[in-house]
Amino acid sequence: MTPPEPPRTKDVVPGVFSRHAEAYRDRLLAAVGRGEARGRTRVVELLRPRPGQRVLDVGCGPGVLTLPLAGAVGPEGMVLGVDLAEGMLALARAAAPPHVGLARMDMEALGVRDGAFDAAGAGHSLQFCPDLDRALAEIRRALRAGGRFAASVPGGGATGEARRVLDEVFDRRLPVPPEPVDSRATRALVRDPDRLADAVARAGFGDVSVERVEETTTYRDPAELVAMSLGWWICAWRLEAVPEPERAAVRGEAVRVLRDRFGDGPVSLPGASVVVAAGG
Repeated sequence: MTPPEPPRTKDVVPGVFSRHAEAYRDRLLAAVGRGEARGRTRVVELLRPRPGQRVLDVGCGPGVLTLPLAGAVGPEGMVLGVDLAEGMLALARAAAPPHVGLARMDMEALGVRDGAFDAAGAGHSLQFCPDLDRALAEIRRALRAGGRFAASVPGGGATGEARRVLDEVFDRRLPVPPEPVDSRATRALVRDPDRLADAVARAGFGDVSVERVEETTTYRDPAELVAMSLGWWICAWRLEAVPEPERAAVRGEAVRVLRDRFGDGPVSLPGASVVVAAGG
């Protein structure tokens, strides 16, 4: 029997994000509100958006970067957020002011004219590109001469004891979905700051810089940690593979194990983002 074809990123990831868009948004907005999503915040700082400018938000999700960018450029400016997940775009539209446009668009084939934007940002979206070189070239094409680009990607590294305990429960109780192999090379590349910088420079950008931003996320108790973790796209995808009674059992076991190990108080998880910036 011929083995099944492995799933392709664009056939799987937008659907998962759409089905769990609200949980993803709530998790991120809570982190932003507590000042913990420092990598994404750094992207906005590096873009230095000013009133009247036109800014592109690539892989905008529910608008976590789109909205602060829109606030910075004001109604005399414009922000265009693009994503492949319709569920994410729907949430962004519901919160966006009139000078924000939102469109279902592939970052590897942007439907915008050359030099249309003063700045372009991406918050934790580049790692999903099967063809990162093409996506970066498209972003460069969309920027005017002298335009600015900044993007954050997951930084990897230490995840803390609480995350290891949680992963043990998930790995024991939840199936691991087949990996979308077409974006495997990109995920490996963005974990290497030097290779990421080289890819950005290869797309025609200058003055490329890469920095690591340490982040710590704190949850008020184990129950909040479990709820937010199971709303994250990869955990949510795994949870979809089991029936609802098993999902409830997984949630309950994870909360119990964390409480036994860490008590009922706040639980913190260390993490990091890598932020790349460049000029057009």
